[in-house]
Amino acid sequence: MSPLLVTLPLVESAKPDILTQIYKLVQTCPELGFTYKESLTAHVRENTNRGTLWAAMRGSEVVGVATLGSRRLYPHLARHGEVVVKHEYRRQRIATALYTAQVVQVILEGRREVEDTIITSLSPWMHGPTDCGDGFLPSLKYTHYGTQPKRTTAFRDVALWGKATTELDSYLSRLPENLETLQVVRTEKVDATWEKNMKVYGRNAPELVGEFETLRERVLSIASLVECKKKKGLLK
Repeated sequence: MSPLLVTLPLVESAKPDILTQIYKLVQTCPELGFTYKESLTAHVRENTNRGTLWAAMRGSEVVGVATLGSRRLYPHLARHGEVVVKHEYRRQRIATALYTAQVVQVILEGRREVEDTIITSLSPWMHGPTDCGDGFLPSLKYTHYGTQPKRTTAFRDVALWGKATTELDSYLSRLPENLETLQVVRTEKVDATWEKNMKVYGRNAPELVGEFETLRERVLSIASLVECKKKKGLLK
């Protein structure tokens, strides 16, 4: 089995074919609906500030894509966005690797929680149970916080799931054996969010400061930092 690389494509260095593959793959996922190319390009452009869109690669082929959703609500919280894996590569824990990259990234920002919102009727594999098991989020030990009935325009139910980023081992223990690279980025913007969160934790939960400092050292020993040539302040 060829090595799996979870990468952060950059607009200034990614081959046009990679960006095209990302766009085409996302369009194959009916539960995501139509996604504008400009929207995906904006995600890739934001990678120079902080990790926002990851591509899972086997050789030159994009086999999976995942994005982080909005970080604007609270500095301590991040929200998973879209995730899609090519049908022929599913059940190889590629989505797990993509989610792990996201969690590693938000740990570098000092965020203590991640959330995921699922339209239950469109993504039963995410919450389970299915013929293949308990479901993707339960396998990673996410907690189901509740379901909002008829929440969408089409009257579909939306389920809210969440997890503490400090529970890193539940991700690492399920990574695929052929995972070779897990890329994240550390910039001035990333460090500014870290400092903001550490100040809040210092006032309200001092034990989290030491826990996150240890976590940061750990994830930096696991992940590969991407060099963003057009941005100043990248810490290596």
